[in-house]
Amino acid sequence: MPDRQKPGRWITHPADRVNATRALVAPFLLFAPFAVNWFSGYEIIYAIVTFVAIGETNYLLHLHIHRPFSRNPALNILFDLSMGAVTGMTASNWRIQHVYGHHRGFDRPYRGERSAYLQNYSAMRAVTYSAISLFETIYAPIVESFNKGILDKIKTPISYRWAFFEQMLLLGFVAILIVFSPQGERHADKTYGGNPRYQQPRQFRNRFADQDGHTHLRHKRGRHTDHDGRGAITRCQHAGRVEQFVADNFCEKDCPKGGEENYQQFSGSASRGILRCHS
Repeated sequence: MPDRQKPGRWITHPADRVNATRALVAPFLLFAPFAVNWFSGYEIIYAIVTFVAIGETNYLLHLHIHRPFSRNPALNILFDLSMGAVTGMTASNWRIQHVYGHHRGFDRPYRGERSAYLQNYSAMRAVTYSAISLFETIYAPIVESFNKGILDKIKTPISYRWAFFEQMLLLGFVAILIVFSPQGERHADKTYGGNPRYQQPRQFRNRFADQDGHTHLRHKRGRHTDHDGRGAITRCQHAGRVEQFVADNFCEKDCPKGGEENYQQFSGSASRGILRCHS
């Protein structure tokens, strides 16, 4: 009988080296388009390559929570965070509701009493059961980790305090991704030809112009709201704002041919709220 292989220094079992590498690379592949635009024009190809490379990340996370990839606690936390950010399912959630819940016969706190859906199995019943129990699968481990980790300070079989903070980190990370929209920035750079004169801050662009450089205002009982609907302004106030915006950013010395005529025509009828300073 062959001897068991000696555990590695960083990765416990040699068979997990490839899985560990994929786990660490996954967030870089998934979130790279948020930071760089190297893949512009090849989005479909990049999506296919990324899916092939990291599409099994949740499966890898499942393997990792049963048998950690490393004997180094810090490296295991890095694996937890890396795969959790990609899958949206933290390692702590897996450990609470799967390892110490499902594998010990305690599914109800994380699934609810829905035994009727498990009778007379069908694909539709299985999908329905998974969909309606998803919310409990997410929030029940958060509540449990808060009660055991923050209130009762329980540290076994896992650190429930860390479990709570890890799940909060994921929610915060998702909130950042919702707010951060680099695609809009790159679109604006492309729209205005890379000319820094036309690359206005995002808040300024959102308030006064849409993606095609047109400014719109809404009419309601003789008053207007800005592009985001933030508060009413009078027609005179709006006309003054837009006229200054055009003069400062579109129709000075580098205004396109015909732009001066368009600007003069617009400035005389700014209350209509449509700006087209293009030839």
